[in-house]
This record gives sequence, structure tokens and C-alpha cells, in this order.
Amino acid sequence: MEFRNSDQLKSYLKTEASRLGTTINNTYNTFFARTLLESIAEYNYGYFVVKGSFSQLVHSGKLYRPVTDIDLSSTNGVKAVDFFHELLGRRGNPVTYEINRRPKITSNGVHNFSVYCCYGNIKHSIGIDFMPDYKPTYEVQYKPVPTIFTKDKKFYINTPSYEEYLAEKLCIVAETTSADSIYRFKDFYDIYKLHGGEYDYDKFSIYFQRMISDRKRINPSDIDVSFLNKDFINKCSHLWESSKRHFKFLDDTVEFDEAVFYTKGVLTDQILKLKRR
Repeated sequence: MEFRNSDQLKSYLKTEASRLGTTINNTYNTFFARTLLESIAEYNYGYFVVKGSFSQLVHSGKLYRPVTDIDLSSTNGVKAVDFFHELLGRRGNPVTYEINRRPKITSNGVHNFSVYCCYGNIKHSIGIDFMPDYKPTYEVQYKPVPTIFTKDKKFYINTPSYEEYLAEKLCIVAETTSADSIYRFKDFYDIYKLHGGEYDYDKFSIYFQRMISDRKRINPSDIDVSFLNKDFINKCSHLWESSKRHFKFLDDTVEFDEAVFYTKGVLTDQILKLKRR
């Protein structure tokens, strides 16, 4: 890291926030999350598969939403806290790390904790969502993390394929049967922005079909898109606006009805393919 002290880093991040069009807090989140992920990759990239926002960044090559945390799953049963204790004991990195909160295990088995990234008088917390031995990874790819900031260096991570990343988002929408049960409005935005990118459409369909079967949360014949209508848009528009603010969508020109009807079209196409199997 090419900074004499924390004041110089603060000045740099303020300039970068202006250049990227993100808030200073989201700039800190993205910068220190990327720095922490680089330390993980340099220590032992083979332990983990990186999901979430960084997977999106790797495949699209650009930020559509600021990075808010790091999503990891293990490849060999390693315990996240044990690994981080090993990582924290390393010397030579100008950024040091402290475990801020021990893991809380969610109902779906995710170990949620946070790590302080420390540089001079800067102490910034980054959330970690860790899934031990996450199975539905059909294809792991070793890919470079694009540069975001002007002083970034390229490094590589293991991540699910673009096709799998997008298929999972569509699965989450497909498993929803009514307006009252949907809870992830960012997926409409992500599908709208990412679908149609540089990936294998046939593989995307295959992974979507496999994922619906493997997750066992809905019978393929029960997938229905009829609730994605104008009434749904009117009823949930305030939740879209809340998600837009919370996740800091960088393209604020995307309207809720555009994202919903686009996602509905993508899902309808996949339903037809499921019926032709």
C-alpha cells in the first residue's frame, strides 16, 4: 500500500469517492473489503470460493452496487475463524486485522461475523458471510479481480461461474410465490443489469434447472410469474426504493417496473425451457 500514513489514505479515498460517485462510507467499505480479500487470496486462495458482490464485479468488470461485505464458502471444510486467526497473525502487511465479532450462525447455516481493517488511526469494520462447505457450486473459476481504485493491483480468486451466479439470483425470484413472500429486491436490479452479458446462455439455463432441482424449495411445475404485475409494482415500490438506498444502486435510472418486467421475461423463458425438458 503506497501511503505514508492514514491521513494520506483518507485524502486518497475522498478523491476516489468523488471519482467513483459513491459515498465516502461505501468507498471505505469497498476499499477495505478488497484489501482484505487480497490478503486472503495471497495467503491461500484455495481455501475459499468468493460469492456475492465480488463475484458480480469479477464477471461484469464493473461496479453496479458498492461492495458491502465479503461472501465466502469453504472448499475443504476449513473453519473461517481458525483461518482468520492464522491470517491475523501474519506480519508484513501494512493493514492489520482484528476479529470484531465472533460468528453468529443464521437459520440457513451462514456464519456471520466481522473483521476490523486497521491502518494507522483508521479502523474500519468489514462483514463476512461464511458458508462452510457450500455444495451447489457447479463450476468454480479462477479469475482476476478488476481494479476499482487507481492504485489497485490485480489478484485472483475462486468464484462460481457467471452462469451460476445469475442462475442463483433467478432461482430466488422463481422460489417466490407471492408479493408477500419476496424479500430481495436487489435481485431484480442485478438481473436487469447483468442478464445479457458475456456468458453461455445454454449453460445458464442448465444451471438454473439444476439449481431449482437441487435446492428443492419449489416444484418446477409450481413456478409462476403471474404475481409479477402492476399490482405487485404498486404494492412494493416503497420496498424497492428502500433497497435502492440501502444497497446504493449506482444506476439510479433503473425503474422498478422495468426491472420487474425484464426479470419476468427472463424467468418466463426459463419456465418454457423447463417444460420442454
